[in-house]
Amino acid sequence: MIDNFAHGGDILIAITAASVFAQIGIAFGVVLRSRRNKDLRSLSIGTTLSGLLAGVTEPILYGLILWYKRLIPIVLVSGAIGGAIIAIFDVRVTTFVLNNLFTIPIFKPMYGYILGIAIALIIGTILTFVFGFEAKNSEKPLEAKENTNNLQEGVSTMIFAPLSGEIVKLENVPDPVFSTEAMGKGIAIEPENDTVLFM
Repeated sequence: MIDNFAHGGDILIAITAASVFAQIGIAFGVVLRSRRNKDLRSLSIGTTLSGLLAGVTEPILYGLILWYKRLIPIVLVSGAIGGAIIAIFDVRVTTFVLNNLFTIPIFKPMYGYILGIAIALIIGTILTFVFGFEAKNSEKPLEAKENTNNLQEGVSTMIFAPLSGEIVKLENVPDPVFSTEAMGKGIAIEPENDTVLFM
């Protein structure tokens, strides 16, 4: 805070923009590389646009980067290089903004900011396109695992319930998600009070 007053602006918001644009570059690299997978291409186009226009990168982070672990080093490298360039030019901002295309004029000096985010975006795109994002065994189908629960018929099992009340069969629950057992087998409890226990 004192540094902001002393030097006329905040440098950390400017530096974090490199990470934002590195993630946008990764999403665009996935767009370029995923021509055959229409669902993945659609996801990556939407996340690229949300990043560019609003600075919202959570869809990129949770929808692409954490799903395809090979993208994590790419975002680290491209974000670090772009952030270093922004720091070298001592880019600062005087107000809190989300990092997107519309907030570029707020950063001073603007040329250092544009250079840093452009390099982060370009490196993220190129590295994603060249090295890919698929795991080496992503084409191999998953094999079903054998049911290994040790429940036996006729043997009672104690289960901790977070609340006290009357046990109701799932088929009697008014919500079709539970009554059709779409979420799996189980029971429902009609609570007798507002107390919920937890461990």
